[in-house]
Amino acid sequence: MRLPSTRVLATILTDGLLLIMLANVGAFFLYQDAQNALSKAYEARYRSYILAGELRQSSDDLTRLARTYVVTGDLKFRQEYKEVLDVRAGREPRPVEYNRIYWDFVSAGADKPRADGQTISFEDLIRHAGFSGAEFAELDQAEDRSNVLAKVEETAMNAVNGLFADDSGGFTKHAPPDRKMAIDMLFSPDYLKMKAGIMEPIDRFFELMEKRTNDAVVEATESVRRFRLLTMTFLGMLFILSLASSWTILRLRYLNEEKWTKPLLQSGWSAIPNIIIEKQALIGLDPTDLNIVIHLLRNWTNSNELPSPTVEKIAKDIGISVRTVQKHLADLQQSGLITRIERRNTRFGSAPNLYRLDGLIDAAKPFTGTDALPRLREPNPFDTQVSASPSTPEPANFWARVLTHLGLTER
Repeated sequence: MRLPSTRVLATILTDGLLLIMLANVGAFFLYQDAQNALSKAYEARYRSYILAGELRQSSDDLTRLARTYVVTGDLKFRQEYKEVLDVRAGREPRPVEYNRIYWDFVSAGADKPRADGQTISFEDLIRHAGFSGAEFAELDQAEDRSNVLAKVEETAMNAVNGLFADDSGGFTKHAPPDRKMAIDMLFSPDYLKMKAGIMEPIDRFFELMEKRTNDAVVEATESVRRFRLLTMTFLGMLFILSLASSWTILRLRYLNEEKWTKPLLQSGWSAIPNIIIEKQALIGLDPTDLNIVIHLLRNWTNSNELPSPTVEKIAKDIGISVRTVQKHLADLQQSGLITRIERRNTRFGSAPNLYRLDGLIDAAKPFTGTDALPRLREPNPFDTQVSASPSTPEPANFWARVLTHLGLTER
């Protein structure tokens, strides 16, 4: 079986590595998005529990404060009762971390455990929490029932002070204080039933919220697992392809060393498109011209750095006179195959001339057509013969240049 050419291998390796790297980056960002979605799902679940627990806690605080007031008659408990209602309604600022223990400390005579925060009603909080319509309806119903129970508690606390409801619902009627009636109201079976009625929609809310948040967490967790697996798969593919790339480079280097011997390859390697060798006469190059061109290419290691060998060096390497080299360089310049750029930028005279080979490249391009090279009509990716491309007379991609500099370009 014939091995793929260096150009084909370089293209396969470069494209494969690039595609897998891009896919891996995409999978990683999807994985990060899934992680963020999972974090948000857990956060939404936590906030939902906090708000539902706050409504339950405020109802319990109101019950405790109202009962304590009607039993003791201590006005501080009634004041705290009013503050609980005001915080819930958004008339007073909410203490920071209100879900933690708060009114038990205040009732015991301690300072406020935490500073005041924003002023916002409980209803607005649950509207902004992203609850479903059914969940919001349950909490709204629980709050409405809690407000009804608050009317009973207010009636009992006013009875302790000898104030009773008039026909309009205001507490303007005066009569002897009735502490026993107030205590009976707040410890009666009817009161307990009303209290349980508040907890019923809260319990239904927990059930609805539990299902919704659990579904969101499960979905986000599955997305995290899926994209993590995808990321790990692409990382594995990238590792395998990197190993294959290293193995291919080592294999080609061994094959070239076997063909040329290691000392020769260590001396350096120059790339020249095959079409220039095959069609040198048609391009307008004689053997000496081609030899000079090869020496120019030998010094052209980077497309951004033009070759600048001295005439003396070229003459010495080829074994001809300096005059002969100058004459051929002038002919090549006159024919437009090369362009000489003179440099006079040193204190001691002219620096070596620079040479451009754009003309040679343009002259060789017409011979890369299918009429001139029939073998290009049906290219075989596993053919060891490297064919010049009209747009890339030299290896154009990164890996092809790496292989060339390593001495691995096949001829």
